[in-house]
Amino acid sequence: MRDFASSTCRVALTVALATIASTAVAASDPAARLQDTARRTDDAPVRFVRTSNQTPWIYINHYITNYALDITVGAYDPDGSVVYLVVDFGDGTTASVAGSEITTQHVYVTSGTYTITVTALDNGGGYSVGTRSVWISGSDST
Repeated sequence: MRDFASSTCRVALTVALATIASTAVAASDPAARLQDTARRTDDAPVRFVRTSNQTPWIYINHYITNYALDITVGAYDPDGSVVYLVVDFGDGTTASVAGSEITTQHVYVTSGTYTITVTALDNGGGYSVGTRSVWISGSDST
């Protein structure tokens, strides 16, 4: 078995791992930050600190009268701000707003069950997706 404790091997392995890790982190998460990098000294430790971005929390409040859906959708970002919201009403139509809340009315053409999908994007590049199913029957329903 080889002795990986030798200083030459340890430095080479440290530099290789630092290069692989920084490439992988940058490729998988553009919002990731690296603190410190590999140093080419024998006993220098390599330390990576990745700051995480908390994604937004989504809320969906609605009321249905006949085919009309009155809806308020919003999001809160615990470590920043929500910059964009998109609401997909499940019938091919969408609404969007630059900000953290949207209040609107949407009228469906036919009865059925629709899935409302809300996507919130925060200032750190993180996003969350929330859904709610609604039943539209042509009379008051939820």
